[in-house]
Amino acid sequence: MLKKCRTIHPPSRALLFSLALTDVGVGLFSQPLFAASKIIGYRQDFNKTVCIIAAFDSLFGDALAAVSLLTVTVISVDRYLAYHLRGRYRDIVTLKKTLVAIACCWMIACFWIGLRLGSKSAAQQLQTVVVSFCFLLTFACYTKVCLGLRFSKTHSRQARNIPNAVTMACYKKSAVTMTYVCGFLFLCYSPHFILESISGLFVDEQTYLRIKTCTKTVAYFSSSINPFIYYWRIQEIFELVSSMLSRLCFLICRLQRTTR
Repeated sequence: MLKKCRTIHPPSRALLFSLALTDVGVGLFSQPLFAASKIIGYRQDFNKTVCIIAAFDSLFGDALAAVSLLTVTVISVDRYLAYHLRGRYRDIVTLKKTLVAIACCWMIACFWIGLRLGSKSAAQQLQTVVVSFCFLLTFACYTKVCLGLRFSKTHSRQARNIPNAVTMACYKKSAVTMTYVCGFLFLCYSPHFILESISGLFVDEQTYLRIKTCTKTVAYFSSSINPFIYYWRIQEIFELVSSMLSRLCFLICRLQRTTR
């Protein structure tokens, strides 16, 4: 579907595709594994199978969470560069460079998972540094963009530059959309990342596991909401999904008529 959105710059489409891929991974693998481990655990039927399911859930879930976090950070940098570079953005920010950045996000996540298997304390330290860096960089990029847009809006009114005002309006809508996506993801994943960073402070392991269940549920919830944000904020996706739904309803009605 993202491939059909021609008005979105290819690097931005690649970033959205990477983020959507993590949402699909969470929906197809992490959430079912998490639910299965908890259902079996509540029945107190602990065995080797439960341990394997819980281990896979932890590895896949945390890896996809790391990729999502790194990807939204790259998206925030992309939106800042789009504002800062203006006309030079499409020449400097190319699809090839963006794909390299996405590949680095996935490699960093895989490295973190490998480090976690070897040394959990080292992995927690790395997680604290990376999460803090991502949060601060994302916050700085969107703060600069918001301040810049406010200044440009005032300047455009004074200069009465209609083409520039239209361009800035389109960019503002794109920036606001990505702010919703990034903000909601950080809001959902922050409790889980904070809990993992201070997990060594818990004396009672059962308390830690109960809180982890809640934070992980909230984190996985973001993957279910992101598609609705794309549908709501991106016009082309809204039109494509609406067209697909109308066709689906037409086919269902047609099948009901033929079966009567």
